[in-house]
Formats: sequence, structure tokens, C-alpha cells
Amino acid sequence: MEGFAYGIEMSLQKTKGKTTGELNYTFSSSQRKTTSQLFNNKINNGQYFPANYDRPHLLNFNLTHRTGKKWHYAAFFTYQSGRPVTIPIGQFSINEDRFIQYSNRNAHRLSDTHRLDLSATYTPRRENKKWIGSWSFGVYNVYGRKNAFSLYSRFSNNRLRTYQFSVLGAAIPFVTYNFNF
Repeated sequence: MEGFAYGIEMSLQKTKGKTTGELNYTFSSSQRKTTSQLFNNKINNGQYFPANYDRPHLLNFNLTHRTGKKWHYAAFFTYQSGRPVTIPIGQFSINEDRFIQYSNRNAHRLSDTHRLDLSATYTPRRENKKWIGSWSFGVYNVYGRKNAFSLYSRFSNNRLRTYQFSVLGAAIPFVTYNFNF
């Protein structure tokens, strides 16, 4: 295999005051191709194709607001281009055995993904200063976005059907206790 990658990253930060945050954006590309001398081992006829981890756009935004010494609130938002996939484009039969015909390698993309997480952290004052503890409450994927993780295909009622598989398709609440000593 042979390949190349390029990109640019930008970041803005606010580090002072009750409200702090960071905005990061990355544009990148990662391409690969096979270099085998055997024609049967060449993917996409030896032409470049997006690598599995090629995600041209990535945007992350986090914001934290402190209302005093005991409470702080946080929001995290992420957006990413969908990852490249190879999809079924047809089917054929040979001696009653069915086969799937696929597109060129990584010629298509899953849907773009995005998610919003919110949290609140409570740090009580303690007389015993041997350790500091805090409680965090929050929700991952607040609006329950079904971000595509992968695609899979199967024959159903003599038809080829392709489905999207999502890992987190609901809002997920959490409670954690953290301590430092």
C-alpha cells in the first residue's frame, strides 16, 4: 500500500473569566492505493481512494461556565464528516448462488455525525482537605442523534437491503463521583 495525507488545524481559546471554552477545526485528507504488480490485487484499478479514517471536516466546541466555587456547567459539541464506505450497488447470481456487487473502495460516505453533551459538576466544600471530591451529572448525546457507525447488507425477501448501524442512538444520562488525593 502507498498513501499520503495532508491537513490544517485551527484553534481558538478563551481561558480567563467565569466562562471559558475552546473551538477547534481540522480539515484533512488521507488517501491510499495498492501497489501490487498483480492486476487482481489492485483495489480501484490502482487509483487512490480515501483511507478508512479519512474525515475531511472535524469541529469540536467546548464551553465551561463557573457560577461559584461549588458548581460549574459544561457543554461539548462535536461534528465530523462521515467516514468513507464501500456500498453494495447490485447483485447477481451464478448457479443459484447470490453475490453482491460493490462500488469502488470507499467511494461513498456515511452521514455526517454530530453530538451534544451537557454536564453539571458539584464540588462541596470539605473541612478534611486530605482529598477533594466532586459529583458530575449530565447527558451524552442530548438530542439522541443516531450517528451512523457502519453499514451492513443482507438479502431479505429476495431483495438486497442495506442498513445503517448506529452505536449511540439515544440520550444517555450519567452520574459520576470523582476524587483526588
